[in-house]
Amino acid sequence: MSRLANRNGLSAVTFGADFELPFSAVIQGDELACRRLADLGGVAPEALLEWTPVHLGEREHSFRGELFHAKSIKPVGIRGCPACLREDWVKDSSPWMLHLRADWLLRHLRICAKHEVPLVALWAEPALTQRFDFTARLTEIRASLEQGHLDCEPREASAFEAYVLDRLHGRPSGGWFDAIDLQAVCTFAELLGRAAVRLETEGRGRVHPEDLWAVVQTGFELSARGPDQVRASLTRLQTRLGTPRQGPKGVFGDLYDRFAHELPSNSYDVFREILRNHILTTWPVGPGDNVMGEPVLERRHHSVRTAAEEYGVDDRRLRKLLRAKGILGHASDDDEWEVFDAKAAKPILESLDRMVSAIELQHMMNISRGHFESLRADGRLPPAIAAADAKPLWKATDAHRFVNELLRGALTVDAKMHSWRTLQEACHQLRVRPSEIIELIEKGELRRIGRYSQATGYASILVDRKELESKLHFGDAPGLTLEVFAKSVGLKPRQATRLVATGHIRVTKAPNPRRKTVQSYIADSDLRDFHSTFAPLRRLSLETEWSWQKLLSPAFGLQHLRFSDGETEHENLFLWAILERHFLCRWPKRE
Repeated sequence: MSRLANRNGLSAVTFGADFELPFSAVIQGDELACRRLADLGGVAPEALLEWTPVHLGEREHSFRGELFHAKSIKPVGIRGCPACLREDWVKDSSPWMLHLRADWLLRHLRICAKHEVPLVALWAEPALTQRFDFTARLTEIRASLEQGHLDCEPREASAFEAYVLDRLHGRPSGGWFDAIDLQAVCTFAELLGRAAVRLETEGRGRVHPEDLWAVVQTGFELSARGPDQVRASLTRLQTRLGTPRQGPKGVFGDLYDRFAHELPSNSYDVFREILRNHILTTWPVGPGDNVMGEPVLERRHHSVRTAAEEYGVDDRRLRKLLRAKGILGHASDDDEWEVFDAKAAKPILESLDRMVSAIELQHMMNISRGHFESLRADGRLPPAIAAADAKPLWKATDAHRFVNELLRGALTVDAKMHSWRTLQEACHQLRVRPSEIIELIEKGELRRIGRYSQATGYASILVDRKELESKLHFGDAPGLTLEVFAKSVGLKPRQATRLVATGHIRVTKAPNPRRKTVQSYIADSDLRDFHSTFAPLRRLSLETEWSWQKLLSPAFGLQHLRFSDGETEHENLFLWAILERHFLCRWPKRE
């Protein structure tokens, strides 16, 4: 369209207006607009549509049978091959003969395979209609192109770039990536490559856009042969990037963070599941930990460190004993990545459970003396031995058991921001005893519990101050705010707002105790009504002790049972009535 407009001495927008053919509709790949354009240009409509990205909504595009995010197919900066453009001029020197190749748009394709030269930045423009008026923009840089000022050193296409080009031209490689969406493959290869770059640069390196192809190629080389190679690559990276104490995010960086929180599409499930299972298999995680946004409900593996901390045993002594029993291999004593089966070692570990004093227990729990004594005074943390003529003693495992019960189903919090508070902070700010907060957690009335990744033990337990205030009835608030309610049941605030607006969630209207304006609250009766009607995914996971990925796997078909209010299909929310008909039922079953 830009070429036709230029030939008629017009901008693409003006040319489109003359024919009632909006340039923006062509850019979005609207089929009717593209067919009208094909008629104007005298070309076959199918040939034009075949290489035109189509906007599907929600920043998602279809191109050559693949799905791409807008950032991957509609970049602000346009790149191109100077050699291809000069060839266009050789064929015809008319300014409208130069044309854009659609594969230049792909973020992860950085080379012209025909001329074996890198694609170079031509211009950047936020406005779509100006950015893609290609012929007009080329006129501005024609002299630089003709004189070779934009040329770069030639290089061969990487194996990954060759793979992408083959996918776009319908030439499958026969590898396992062929069955996965190309966008997901590109993203995973890039993030895995970035983790490898962090290793080579000792965590200090940033990738220049011109070097992106090398980063993605590295990730491709570490994963192209299949899931086993991915797992082996992850093992090599984690043993050199950090220690288990840093947590998966601290070790893998964006590779973990983005798959855990920012890439919810089903296209990424295969990589997400490999990463999650790898962490659960090679990491000493247990109750109170969170992997890929899901709480860990049962410990699979211990390291010497985690077992020594839980059972209050000297780690050197424990390592020798586990080696003698054949539980551990003969890795070096400073190998923190060596793990062993927690169930197999449980009888041995329980036989070592020792008695500790109050001071030792406080140290193991990472709790202040004031909170420890307050809990004891309220009847919590009773000693295992309390003789009248001797100091009380506790089992070493009491420390971890107490903390882990409170952290069951907690969210991992890396930055203690907004309304998150430690128990000590919450008690100090709200003037309540720690046992009052703990009782609310145990009863399930406090649903928004966090595990602070920068602390251990009791000091890692976080509560939401706003939710806590509403439960303690500060200011006579009749219930939870919609935001606190949504977060507590695993929904997004905008989901809760819509469900209230459409009448699917009952609320209580009352004045805000501080601002005096009337607003919606979720009172206890409203909360009971919600839980009798709806089953959020988070609750299903906790009650069935199955991971979110398992619950949402095609085998269960839960994706097709999601609740819809008639216009919007709500992620991670289900009706009990539908679940009892197709999936599982509560006991006793409610008719």
